[in-house]
Amino acid sequence: LACHSRHTRLPHRCRAGTSMGGEELPPFKAAHKGHSLLRCLGGRRSIPRFAANVAAICCLIVIVGVHHIKHEARLASGLPRPPSSPGRADLFHIGAPGKNYFFWQEPDVLYPPPPQPVALSPPPPTREVVAIRLAVPGGDASAPVELRLRLLPEHSASSVAFVRHAAEHGCTGNLYRSEKDFLVQGRIDCGGGTPGKPPAPKVEKGGCPDGVPPPTDRKCPSHDPKCGCHGPLMGKGMVGWAGGSAGPDFFVYSAHMDPARCAVGGCVATHWSHDHTVWAEVADDETWAAIGKLYALPVRKGGMTFFAKEVPISVGWA
Repeated sequence: LACHSRHTRLPHRCRAGTSMGGEELPPFKAAHKGHSLLRCLGGRRSIPRFAANVAAICCLIVIVGVHHIKHEARLASGLPRPPSSPGRADLFHIGAPGKNYFFWQEPDVLYPPPPQPVALSPPPPTREVVAIRLAVPGGDASAPVELRLRLLPEHSASSVAFVRHAAEHGCTGNLYRSEKDFLVQGRIDCGGGTPGKPPAPKVEKGGCPDGVPPPTDRKCPSHDPKCGCHGPLMGKGMVGWAGGSAGPDFFVYSAHMDPARCAVGGCVATHWSHDHTVWAEVADDETWAAIGKLYALPVRKGGMTFFAKEVPISVGWA
């Protein structure tokens, strides 16, 4: 209404008749009488649509400006700008259905991929430990002596399967050889075909360690065509089958018992080469103390050194 002064002449259609005195009614009274003001102003019902279009354009300008500012900030941060594909740009649009507004923009900056989590090495496998319980002559029955041996299936899976079977079924045996500062030797007896006991798994000799070629200067028997290559070089504390066999006779290589002279894992028995199948190692200090007690027992000579009285054993889990 501010656009029309009192001297403005309204179109004829905006005149809503006369008052009681015959005067023309003011425009607002004419509108009150049922005439639309917009119709009186020339029928401009398109003003609301025009205002919506202007508002949409203003919003688009604001969005483009914000996008441009963020784009420039990314470039200013020093990140490399990727080369655009020839003749290609990304089409960006906003708007309600039927009212879309388009503009072209260059491909956005590529950010380096997020750092990947560091692959951690898997934890070392949990080792099984068997206990060879000793009935030491003259010992205290309330404080049994044990040889606790940590199984090493990577050297001979079938040997470890046999020893697991021995532990689960309580196989027995004895220790019969004692070479002080060298080895203790014995035998595990699982009964063979004893009624009521399942047969023990068949043991196969170990193979050549990785990177170790079989010896070519040894004449091997037909039953062992790969003699001389059944396991690693034995260091102090390793346990294997005796005589290059597949058991059930075994030995613990103690080397010299003085740790200052011979550390665990050291004093490698190179004179045996790779003859023996290895399946376990001494698990703890208590086992070394038990071996020391065995070396203190009476012995007898006979080519090799034997216990004067064999030491009974039983196999179980530690």
